[in-house]
Amino acid sequence: MSRPVPGIENRMGSLPVPEWALIGEALRGAGSLGEPSEIHGEICGLLCVMGEDVVSSWVTGTLSDAGSTAADVGPALELLGGSAFTALEAGDMSISLLLPGDDESLVIRAEALGHWCQGFMHGLGAGGQGGNQNPIVREGLTRDIILDFSEITRVMFADDETEEEGEAAFMELVEYVRVSVQLVFEELLAIRGGVGNASLH
Repeated sequence: MSRPVPGIENRMGSLPVPEWALIGEALRGAGSLGEPSEIHGEICGLLCVMGEDVVSSWVTGTLSDAGSTAADVGPALELLGGSAFTALEAGDMSISLLLPGDDESLVIRAEALGHWCQGFMHGLGAGGQGGNQNPIVREGLTRDIILDFSEITRVMFADDETEEEGEAAFMELVEYVRVSVQLVFEELLAIRGGVGNASLH
């Protein structure tokens, strides 16, 4: 019988998405190489292409490099994926990105946002055909967003920026990513319906 991840159930309360630090702690405790923001971006990308049914196989894949305690982390990841789908399906721009809290430095938060975008692009690719034959990369809005996300993975804040300027620019990027993910989810409705029970690779 698997045990709950220490601290996750008691400290999460009714939060719709587990906290970044708690997921990171749980993954490290299980010996997984996954990075919290990146795996959240990945499941959001997969959900856009394949829908809610992909969550279980994503959890298994995410924990494939974990040790004997992998089963303890599974419920937290199931919640993470299920919450993301619920928010995207609602269509009200309520999706939240799994990122470090404001107590972390801007550098760490910007790096995590880059990881999130990287994971999202990987999720889109893993859910469909490879290369230029993938219909996802031919969708107008989605194609443009993929290009923008690729740029965000390399974002750096200038040394001459004030703290206020840096924070404002970061929040603007987070909002852009958050809205863009919802738009991609809506644009790929037809592809999502056609994928059906396609296997995750």
